[in-house]
Amino acid sequence: MNNKAIITSALPYANGEIHLGHVASTYLPADVTTRFLKLKGVEAYYFCASDDFGTPILIQSEKEGKTPSEYVAHWNKRDYDDFTAFGIDFDFFYKTSSSENIAFVQDVFKKLNNAGHIYEKEIIQFYCNNDKKFLPDRYVKGVCPYCNAIDQYSDLCESCGRVPEEISDPKCSICGQTPTKEKTTHFFFKLKNFGDALYKWLDENENLQKDVKKYVQNWIKSGLIDWDITRDISWGVPVPVDDAKDKVFYGWFDN
Repeated sequence: MNNKAIITSALPYANGEIHLGHVASTYLPADVTTRFLKLKGVEAYYFCASDDFGTPILIQSEKEGKTPSEYVAHWNKRDYDDFTAFGIDFDFFYKTSSSENIAFVQDVFKKLNNAGHIYEKEIIQFYCNNDKKFLPDRYVKGVCPYCNAIDQYSDLCESCGRVPEEISDPKCSICGQTPTKEKTTHFFFKLKNFGDALYKWLDENENLQKDVKKYVQNWIKSGLIDWDITRDISWGVPVPVDDAKDKVFYGWFDN
């Protein structure tokens, strides 16, 4: 057995209460594993953090009249206090909105950009003329084009579970007005360039479940799509490019 180990868990989203399902499935097993390793003489550390960025947090903080920083600080402390009350013993519990993580994400972007894996592209996006802002993800609600469920977010229908290419009867989730479509420029990651390398790595890896491996390989065969990694919102890791004012990274790029 190795004499050092780092254990971590899925990061709790700083936008509401944790529940018993979270504790039982994610944090308790990691805590038990850490305690077991330490009892065995392993130098083990259990690290975690609150996941602080994303459009839902920005929307909710606006509704509560708080800055996003104030909002996530509340839930970071609340989550940590709840974990502590359950006896979950982190060696270090932090936050993704920390200056250290922001610097790290920006450094990763710079390295990808310098290596030619990033490009800019003009896209069409919903824009609210009343609130004077672009409306990514959960800033738009409407009717699911697949199952006709009403009041669904543009990035996911919670009724049928599908991701609409474009929501029907779109409305701004802040003011309720119908948005227009405007041009904006985003940064994209050349994901399709890595298809062959990923397929080869999966093929040669003997430690993965065969059905999972085959599922991902079929996904790659169908053709990977370059990934939009930026958003026109104010809350997130700023894009470290001079002409990218008011753009931040999409939360999944950070992760």
